[in-house]
Amino acid sequence: MGEAAALGAAFLWAVSGTLIKPVTRSLTGLPLNALRCLFAVPFLWLLMGALGLTGELAALPAGVIVGLLSSALVAIVFGDTLYFIALRRLDASQAFPISTSVLPVFTFVLAAVFLGETGSIKTYLGVILVIGGIYLVSSPRERGLLPRGLAGLDRRGLLLVLVAGVFWATSLIILRSALQDVNVIVANALRISFVALLLTALALPQLRRVDPRRLGPRPLLLAAATGILDFGVSGALFLTAIKLAGAAKTAVLTSLSPLFLVAFALVFLKEPVTRRLGLGVALSVAGVALLVR
Repeated sequence: MGEAAALGAAFLWAVSGTLIKPVTRSLTGLPLNALRCLFAVPFLWLLMGALGLTGELAALPAGVIVGLLSSALVAIVFGDTLYFIALRRLDASQAFPISTSVLPVFTFVLAAVFLGETGSIKTYLGVILVIGGIYLVSSPRERGLLPRGLAGLDRRGLLLVLVAGVFWATSLIILRSALQDVNVIVANALRISFVALLLTALALPQLRRVDPRRLGPRPLLLAAATGILDFGVSGALFLTAIKLAGAAKTAVLTSLSPLFLVAFALVFLKEPVTRRLGLGVALSVAGVALLVR
């Protein structure tokens, strides 16, 4: 169940990433994410009310609330900020595959140290295969079958991406501890509401310059739809995966989102299949097969 939730979250993130791409021409990352969160919050609270879960929110222990909110703070304020700074020194085609590859590694190490999450040889082999596959799939500009290495990368940019990965992994560990006895719908509503307030405060100067009339209805509708899909449905699946499958395995399986994006490009955009892409897909599928058995 936890593994299926993680794969479901990765799939829906890929769907959302495909749908939101046209909107990025009109809105930049920070105000766009703030808008998407703001659209998701009413959906989450209505869902929580419809399921009769509002009483559980009031009964949450203070320690759980601190854990849920601090996990968002660590991931967004520290992790995302460092990643965006790294993008000033590295191309996205360099930073993205590195970040998606190192996050599962850091999460596995921290989960083993702080949560006692350990796996079998089969699990570790699956993790290695998935990480290798995701790196190959996520770095399409690289020529040939294997990457040429990190020699040409800006060292400070690389360091920033690695530290951002540590913060993201730390956020997952905090979440795993906070979700022990909490309903994931309640946890997600509280967490995303906090994120919405945080992002809105950070993006307020840019949001004030957005004219909805010039923007048009389509970008706003796509922002609303992907916000509900990403932060509402996928967010609940993500927390379910952390709760049931553990932080380490969730980090690996949700990193497969680029694989689904590639599948969409192959099917709908008729993009060619390269040797590098084929190898990446094969490694990822083999790794997932080992992890979910």
